[in-house]
Amino acid sequence: RYTSLSDVWSTPLEIFSRGSTPYPGMNNNEAREKIEGVYRMNQPPECPDAVWEWIQACWRKEPEDRPNFSEIKTAMKKIHKIFK
Repeated sequence: RYTSLSDVWSTPLEIFSRGSTPYPGMNNNEAREKIEGVYRMNQPPECPDAVWEWIQACWRKEPEDRPNFSEIKTAMKKIHKIFK
C-alpha cells in the first residue's frame, strides 16, 4: 500500500541518484527483491554521517517507524545550520 511514508522511503534515493538509475545493473524485479530483504545502498563517501542517519530512518522497513516529511524538514534545517 502506497502512502506518504512510501514517498519518505524514496526521497533519499532521489537525492542520491540525482536522476540516474539508483540501482545500476539491476532490473526492477531484482531491485525490489533486494529492497524487500535487507539490502540498502551504502553511505556515499561525500555524505555526512548526520545526513546518513536520517536516510537510514527513512529506509526503515515498517512505514510507521519512518519519519514523516515534517520531521525530515526539521532535521534538515538543523543539519543545514551545522554545515552552513
